[in-house]
Amino acid sequence: MKSIKSRAGASALALVLAAPALGLIGANTAQAASYVNCGDVNWSDASGWEPIGSQGALKQDKFAYTLYNATPTFNVSDSRIAQNNTMQDINTTFTSSQSKTFTLSVSASVSASFLKFLSASVSATITNSTTTQIGVSVTTAVPAGKTVQGDYGVQAYNINAAGVKYTRIWPKGAVGANSYQCQKEDIALNNVNAPTNVEGWKVTVQ
Repeated sequence: MKSIKSRAGASALALVLAAPALGLIGANTAQAASYVNCGDVNWSDASGWEPIGSQGALKQDKFAYTLYNATPTFNVSDSRIAQNNTMQDINTTFTSSQSKTFTLSVSASVSASFLKFLSASVSATITNSTTTQIGVSVTTAVPAGKTVQGDYGVQAYNINAAGVKYTRIWPKGAVGANSYQCQKEDIALNNVNAPTNVEGWKVTVQ
């Protein structure tokens, strides 16, 4: 474990691993909506009512998610290499000089609710967006005859999940609970990259 300088508000990360890790970027895909029985859905944690269209109707949405797997990965914003061709160990210092922004790779319509779900079910460090810092340094040993690679970035997760969006519509002038119209829309969340606020150098001896 190496000492590391990290930005304020972010967790520090310094690892020595056998091989580098790569992040995958994915996207969510929505399928056609179908009608459902409104009484089959628990609306207690649904969004507030909001107007739709120009006819005075109102709607509210509810999201539900199922997690299939969450694989740890590392999102790289900057990399360095140090090669030691001598017969003795040496030290080298890597300093980040490139900044990159990583975002939760889902559409804006589901990002808030999906982030809340991931924070509770995977890790509280997952964030909607994070930008890596410039000027963060780490000093590490380079063994004789070896090469060391330093990758700067953030810990992340590759997520495979499924979501359901329920929409309850209240037509203008409707009276009685039976006037609701409810729809269900399935959302595939495959290879979604979820960055965290854990930022730092990952050092690999090759």
